[in-house]
Amino acid sequence: MTKDENLEGPNTRLGIIWRLVQAERLRDPHTEVIIAGDFNRHSQLWEWSHINSTASQGQSEPIIELIAELSLQSLLQTGVTTFVSDAGRSSTTDLMLVTPGLTSDLAKCVLWKREYGSDHRAIQIIFCIDMDRQESKERLIFKDAPWDKIREAVQQG
Repeated sequence: MTKDENLEGPNTRLGIIWRLVQAERLRDPHTEVIIAGDFNRHSQLWEWSHINSTASQGQSEPIIELIAELSLQSLLQTGVTTFVSDAGRSSTTDLMLVTPGLTSDLAKCVLWKREYGSDHRAIQIIFCIDMDRQESKERLIFKDAPWDKIREAVQQG
C-alpha cells in the first residue's frame, strides 16, 4: 500500500479485505483467514518502540481496527525486521495476520533464509493441519469406452 493511500472506507484495500472475509464467514463460519502483505504502516504493536510519533501511530489505526474486528493475530514477533532500505533503515511493514484457529496449527513462521533481491524479506509460514481425505467416487470415462463393441452389441441385442 502506498503511503498516500487512504486506508479507511469501504472501497479501499482494507475495506475490500474486510468485506471478503465477512462474506466468506457468512457462507462458512468456520473459515480461517490469512492476510499477508506490505502494509507500509508503523505501529508499536508490530515494531519496537522506536516508532513514537503520534502521526505514525495514527496512520496504522485502520489496520489495528481490522485486526480487532476480524480477531486477527500476528504471526511475526514484535520487532522482526521485514524491510531494510538502501540507506540502512529497517522496519516491520510486512505483516502476517491470521484468525485464531490457525495460530494453534502454526508450526513455523520465520524470515526466509535466502535473500532474493528485494528490500523486503520473504516470510515462511508452515502450518500442521489435519485434512480429512475425501474419497472420490469412481467415474466412467466415456471417451475411452469401446464404442464399436457397444454399437455391435446394441445392434445384435
